[in-house]
Amino acid sequence: MTIAEFKKNLPVLLGEVARGASIVVQKGRSRENAAILAPYSSAQPPPRQLGLLSKRGKPVFKNWNMSDDDFLKPFTGFPARPATSMPRQPQAKCWI
Repeated sequence: MTIAEFKKNLPVLLGEVARGASIVVQKGRSRENAAILAPYSSAQPPPRQLGLLSKRGKPVFKNWNMSDDDFLKPFTGFPARPATSMPRQPQAKCWI
């Protein structure tokens, strides 16, 4: 399906996708595949597989939510950087 057909029939196509169909959108005269419109449930990634250490443990995912104040707490108390920049080094003169 070309992009023009896709834009023209979008409401109908969304109904088909809701029923489980996948739609390939093509672009250009060569009609190369540009995108796939698929149901959201089919887009879920497969569960991650552990590698060499799979028999030694399991992954632990913690809740890493943090407020801005908690994030910046370790960085408070340092002296401010000076506003002046580094002095420029004199340029070497090269005569050819």
